[in-house]
Amino acid sequence: MPKVRLPHLEHRPTGYYFRRRIPAPSAPGHAHDKKSSKVIQTGSICLSLRTQFLRDAKRLARRLTAASDALFAARAEQDMPIAAETMVAILKAVRDQEISAHERMRARAGERSWGAVEATLSQEALIQDALREEIALGRCETATPVLEAGARRIGLALDALDPDYSVLAHHATRLLVEISAERARREAGDYGAASVLAELVEVADASERRTSKSRAPAERAARLAGAFSANEPVERHPVEPSTALSAPRAEEQARTASVQPEVPLMQARMTAAEMPASTASVSCQRSAPSTAALEGDAPATAAPPPGAENRGSSEPIHPVLMLPQEPEARRRALDRALPDLRIDKAVLSDRSKEALLDPWNMTIEEAFDAYFEVKLAGYGDEFFRSQKRRPQGGENWMRNSRASLVVARRIWSDLLGNCRLRDVTDDGLNTALLMLARLPRDHGKAFKADTVQEIIDQVDMAEIAREAEAFRRIASQAGISQGDADKLIHGAKIPRLRAETYLKHGRAVGRIGRFLEGLGLLGRNPFTLCSWSKQEEADLKNSEAARARVVWDDRIYKLFRTPVFQGECDGPGDPLFWAPLIGLFCGARMEEVLQLAPDDIGTEDGIPYLQIRNVEGNRVKSDAGQRKLPIHPNLIKLGFLDLVEMRRREDSGRLFPDLARGETKGNHAELFSKAFGYYRKVNEVYWPGLDFHALRSTFSSFLLNNDDVKDSRARRLMGHAPASAMEASYAQGLRMSSLLRDIQEVTIDISMIRSPFTGVGAVVSLEGVRQRLATE
Repeated sequence: MPKVRLPHLEHRPTGYYFRRRIPAPSAPGHAHDKKSSKVIQTGSICLSLRTQFLRDAKRLARRLTAASDALFAARAEQDMPIAAETMVAILKAVRDQEISAHERMRARAGERSWGAVEATLSQEALIQDALREEIALGRCETATPVLEAGARRIGLALDALDPDYSVLAHHATRLLVEISAERARREAGDYGAASVLAELVEVADASERRTSKSRAPAERAARLAGAFSANEPVERHPVEPSTALSAPRAEEQARTASVQPEVPLMQARMTAAEMPASTASVSCQRSAPSTAALEGDAPATAAPPPGAENRGSSEPIHPVLMLPQEPEARRRALDRALPDLRIDKAVLSDRSKEALLDPWNMTIEEAFDAYFEVKLAGYGDEFFRSQKRRPQGGENWMRNSRASLVVARRIWSDLLGNCRLRDVTDDGLNTALLMLARLPRDHGKAFKADTVQEIIDQVDMAEIAREAEAFRRIASQAGISQGDADKLIHGAKIPRLRAETYLKHGRAVGRIGRFLEGLGLLGRNPFTLCSWSKQEEADLKNSEAARARVVWDDRIYKLFRTPVFQGECDGPGDPLFWAPLIGLFCGARMEEVLQLAPDDIGTEDGIPYLQIRNVEGNRVKSDAGQRKLPIHPNLIKLGFLDLVEMRRREDSGRLFPDLARGETKGNHAELFSKAFGYYRKVNEVYWPGLDFHALRSTFSSFLLNNDDVKDSRARRLMGHAPASAMEASYAQGLRMSSLLRDIQEVTIDISMIRSPFTGVGAVVSLEGVRQRLATE
């Protein structure tokens, strides 16, 4: 079938344009060719559609085409007929779809009795009678949806008010009679001179679309309901063929038909009016999955049909998938229809199962959602082979990875217009990746907009304003040095996504494609472009300033002079006071500090320690992260052990019991990191890189700069994995006294800090504390 492109649409480096010639009667200075009676075109319209997305460009181009059609017709006072070649293309698309879909379903229907054959032939005869009645009465109700679907298939839109529309509808109704007759011949095994090889070649060149059929009731409108794929479908239910036959002979034949009691495939057709009361109620929860996919007629690993990537946003010509409303029956039907996925199908929701029946017709969001369900169930990413479920793995994925993938889902759905996988093209992905790179680093916080394009537009405008202000300041400062001018211009730039974040979001959609390919649902990954080699990754990261781990320098004392460290605490147990100090003097991670309990504090050889352990309710990064850390003397001087004693008297489960967990990651650090960042910004002690983790890096730097601290003890204090099996075996035997000597190398002045325990001050007796802890 010849490819029909959307007219008047042009793509240029700056985006899509609508370009159309103006017919001479609508243009000044027009003329006519007297020999051919053609209108000479003397002008044109060229409008920027201001979009890089093909989906949006097509929608706007169709609107402008329709508007200009009406304008030109009104000004020329003449009709604009549908071209003969367009009629042929639409009608051929309808015929090819109906015959090929019927043939696929029939081939998969399996063995049946002659009674069932007779019932089907009688139904086709009733359909033909109803269509002939429409032709005789000059009606085209049945042809209308079929024509619209056929036009969509080749990328066109029809106007029912067009003067030639009734001619096209008349031809389409006649064609439906021929299609029904051809289906009847094929149902009886008569293929005439048709070549099976020729049909297979034609099917290979056509799009993978599906069709549905319906049993014929007595009334003409009901007879045609669901008879063709573009009409409103009805649920497929196995029934006795006698319900569709009026002749006694047909009823007798139908009684001998062999029909399975519960099969979700279409082995017989009927309308809702003919269904028994127990089966008449149906539901449709998905608007576009293929019915033929439910019947298994498409190979699970089939690649998208040729030309599918060029069809844009045109909808497929196939019926809505109809399933039993009763939940258990619906679930069984879906499980039977899905191929072996090497995962437990029970982890998938019904919505995802319906989407996976026709994977090339899935939307971006549906593909992400199915992946989320499988990962939450505890599966890894090796979907090309069978794998074990690990519930703990699902919890870890939920805590560590889901949040970023949710952001990626929102971004990619926006960038690609939540298109179907069959509409994903390399050109579209390239455009999306270019836009992704232009997102600001804080796009989810500082900029409020509905779409990625709107965010980018806001950033671009803000950056232009800042650059203009920078140039104004340069112009106003006589004799400004080139270095100072460059600093002003560079400072006007709004930081865009870091290479690491760009790669993370870009690879997310590639991971979804590998997921579907690994399950055997797609023959290829439509997002192959969203992968980067090591060299490409290195080039991206080299193009931006390195973000190495930094340590706090003398600016730590500016932090210590902020209100919370000068006595303005929210109670003696304020985590904004204690958590940074514990991270600095013990080298613990943020979550390790925030989840400490009074029972985690003890003594060994008279030395107080805090224990980081993976108990119920706690989360430790790794096995090596479970360790005992001696409490730094500076913490004891500031009253840390008094905090522990206070919480024990209160019978509290945590040292910081008022801390809530974040909704996304489910840990304490999610909310506290935001609070600590906000506190530093408000008190003007915020510097990029100097965050809570930098406190732990500062602790590590003190250890590395001391030659007396062995690497094995440094790894033990930091919670890093041992370098050897022997180190792993003997690290547990490290004495607390040795570890205390190491952490005492962290020498930071705390004389300017005021303890929140005003009654205790900074003169707690270490010996008394040791005795108290030893007796508890």
